[in-house]
Amino acid sequence: MPKKLQRRIPVPKQAGSPAPAGAAGQPGGGAADGRRSLFAARRVAPRVLAEFTSQLAVLLNAGIPISKSLRILEGQLAPGPMKRIAGNLLEDVEGGTSLSEAMQKHGATFDALYTNMVRAGEAGGVQEEILNRLSTFLQQSESIKSRIKGALAYPIAILTVAWCCCSCSRS
Repeated sequence: MPKKLQRRIPVPKQAGSPAPAGAAGQPGGGAADGRRSLFAARRVAPRVLAEFTSQLAVLLNAGIPISKSLRILEGQLAPGPMKRIAGNLLEDVEGGTSLSEAMQKHGATFDALYTNMVRAGEAGGVQEEILNRLSTFLQQSESIKSRIKGALAYPIAILTVAWCCCSCSRS
């Protein structure tokens, strides 16, 4: 049985009243209700984001509505930051927010390129195609990064050995 979803209604600030310390959107802010999560510093691995994007594209391509797709993905994700983000996306989308706006709230996970591409997919009605392209882009980006790291490992090792040899021979 799905849990009851509640939409958070923003309370307008009164003139002269300070915002609570650690509130969302404030420096040092944490969760949307003002509490700081113990795992707030943990980031979503790019591989996990690419997999989430690919699976969301497949579900949307199969004709499953976005809210049901997000619910399915949330249920399949391992506990961690991406599962919490998927739950937040589900709450926002079921509350009437577009997927791109819901993703924009999680700027550390979904960058401007990602959210703008999703917004373009929503506007053009080709969301699953855009998500497929984003998934491919993320996978290729990670592949290139890992190849660069691998290519730099050998020269760094040689320089380290050479530096150690030079510093040992001087003493």
